[in-house]
Amino acid sequence: MTADLFVPYLIALHTLLERLGRDHALTADALLYQQRLQENIERTRRHGDNENRRSERSEIIEPLNRLCLDALGEDFNALVRQAQVRLGQDDARERPRKPFEPQTVFIPAGPFLMGSADPAAPPAEQPQHTVHLPDFCIGKYPVTVREYAAFIKDRKAHPAPAGWFNRQPPPDRLDHPVTDVSWFDALAYCAWLSEQCKPRVYTLPSEAEWEKAAALSHTPGPSAGEGPGVGGSANRVEDLLGGVQQWTRSLWGSQPTQPDYDYPYNSGDDREITDPQHLPAQARLVHRGGSFKSRPEDLRATARGNALPDSKIAWRGFRVVMQIP
Repeated sequence: MTADLFVPYLIALHTLLERLGRDHALTADALLYQQRLQENIERTRRHGDNENRRSERSEIIEPLNRLCLDALGEDFNALVRQAQVRLGQDDARERPRKPFEPQTVFIPAGPFLMGSADPAAPPAEQPQHTVHLPDFCIGKYPVTVREYAAFIKDRKAHPAPAGWFNRQPPPDRLDHPVTDVSWFDALAYCAWLSEQCKPRVYTLPSEAEWEKAAALSHTPGPSAGEGPGVGGSANRVEDLLGGVQQWTRSLWGSQPTQPDYDYPYNSGDDREITDPQHLPAQARLVHRGGSFKSRPEDLRATARGNALPDSKIAWRGFRVVMQIP
């Protein structure tokens, strides 16, 4: 079982907890099983799936089935199957992640605090406010050179990033984040990835999705270096701060110093762009995460940067979001 195939179990647990509610007598038991399952998944992701871990996981699933039947009159595995359908893992093969497909982390639906409560924070990061988002899966890491190379190899008319010789990536940087990609390049990659991995659909994260995934991210040291970042989050999303800036699909506006799309965040105000044909003239897009060139004090999960969509620099890349219907 590959790491991403655990996601339906996490979605099923989230569904179970939502349906039980905070005050149900069995909620505490469900939370305990959730913690045990997450620990089992993390050990499997780090060390592989051996017989002991499969046995331990079975010992968690069996009582979850009984709990689900007692509380909801429904088998826990039925909730897992529903989640698999939503994720496009609904056939006998479970449609495992392809070799070039980025690993993703499931972020459950619910509210989070977006923006900064620090009075000294830039006005573009204020006010702090509550945003509700549905379930989504976000790339555990920024898209790597190795993953992007599969796109460049298949789409022979698409230009390769700077520094690639004869469209071949530098062999010593295959696991580094891909850089020197424009916002248009990033969206083209997402469209290609969706084509290759049907029915899974990929795009760039909104800045709200990025910030929720970065919740409780820690700040890297003063010199993160020109490689993977070291800002990880409580959501197990990695390389968020201090590696490379990361494109989002969120509009900033036409002026670099003042956003036209400010806070409170509102996804219904046309700030989210997934089709380049709908991009307004002179529009700038939000990027997040800072880079190895940023000052340490600027490496914050709430910090908002912006750039023109055709810009390409050696310290900006992107990560993907997988949409959950």
